[in-house]
Amino acid sequence: MITSNIRDLGKWGPILGTGRLISHAHFLEQIAPTSAGKGHNKPDLFFAYGFVVANGWIVQNPNINGYSGAFGYNLATGVTIVVEATKSEAAKTEAPAFDILRKVVAYVTPAAPINF
Repeated sequence: MITSNIRDLGKWGPILGTGRLISHAHFLEQIAPTSAGKGHNKPDLFFAYGFVVANGWIVQNPNINGYSGAFGYNLATGVTIVVEATKSEAAKTEAPAFDILRKVVAYVTPAAPINF
């Protein structure tokens, strides 16, 4: 199977967020602000290798055909949060799971909210 579910992503969070499957040097490169997103005035918000690093969180928010997902791993605490949602016809947002993730993160780690 080439898809993952919410449980898979919960297990993947600490693996991705600690660099367990790669060397420490490669992990530091993976989460460094050197790959993309330079030139803005937020040093704690940048696009890394396939994900956003936002205020100490590694974040992804895939969306397709009304299905919305959001994933966050906090580098300082090791907290992993995964959200899945569907978009209703009357939705006022394109990414309902990401909106939920931001609210949960603000509750769980109020000193380190997702800053976008």
